[in-house]
Amino acid sequence: MRPILLVAVAGLPKKLIDPFSQQLARESKNLRVLSTPPTPQAGYSENYLNLLYQEVATGFRDSRETEPHGRWKLNFVLLFLDKNSDSLRRRFELESLLVPLDPKGIMLDAQKKNDINRTVNVLGRRTRKLLVRAQRMLKFLANEVTTRDNKTSLLLPRANFGEGFEIVSNWIQDTVTESESDEEIQLGLKQIEDGLLRAEQGCFVGSGGLVFRAPAKAGARHGIAPKWDRQGEHIESCVIRGHLRFGVPFEPNFHYDCPLKSTDTRHFPSCHGSEILKRGRSHVNIAPNDNIR
Repeated sequence: MRPILLVAVAGLPKKLIDPFSQQLARESKNLRVLSTPPTPQAGYSENYLNLLYQEVATGFRDSRETEPHGRWKLNFVLLFLDKNSDSLRRRFELESLLVPLDPKGIMLDAQKKNDINRTVNVLGRRTRKLLVRAQRMLKFLANEVTTRDNKTSLLLPRANFGEGFEIVSNWIQDTVTESESDEEIQLGLKQIEDGLLRAEQGCFVGSGGLVFRAPAKAGARHGIAPKWDRQGEHIESCVIRGHLRFGVPFEPNFHYDCPLKSTDTRHFPSCHGSEILKRGRSHVNIAPNDNIR
């Protein structure tokens, strides 16, 4: 059974985002459009991104497919107008598959009904083509984080792994809109991974020298994804990133066992701050969302 595709839209004013979202929702019974705020003229400001993330989080929280204890049964795509969007990409690049909309020919200031309808139809045609490519990428990513979760680079934690993960993330997000076959996508990821530092048994090594050892498929997996009801302990992004990577769900109990030497740091960035481990610990557990245990 195909997972539900949740879609959020960013970068459009209210006169466009409402009719466009309504048109998009009619594309497929398997597609659900999240309610999102219109974008002010200032663009992707910090205030707007905070509001957008809150709206998206509410959509996830209210969804039937976000089980509190198990793997979520959904995919997530963020459609956005690709204009001065670095801050938006940084905010959503971990949990969503980013699908940029070409701003060329889009009448953002459309006021007349005919101009609005014409612009919405242009957006619709572009989006249909883009979503076909996105669905192909989502299928590939889902296979990676399901059958190869202890081998793939896609689940590495951004903050604790370091700059190597940025290469992986940028490649995934930049490949979405390109017309590549499954074989080309697989080869591209392999080339990226071949460029990352490895330790014994093929484990990835972060920029600080930390070895990210993933438990075997049949091994013990005691990662715990944050829950919505744990008020004060985690924020919304901790929960979402504890379940989704690049728009596809992974097992929330997945984690990395990273061995520690006596001289290694005990201070680690976490999913929403930082954690200091007690001396004497021989390893640190790090989840894909940088949750430290």
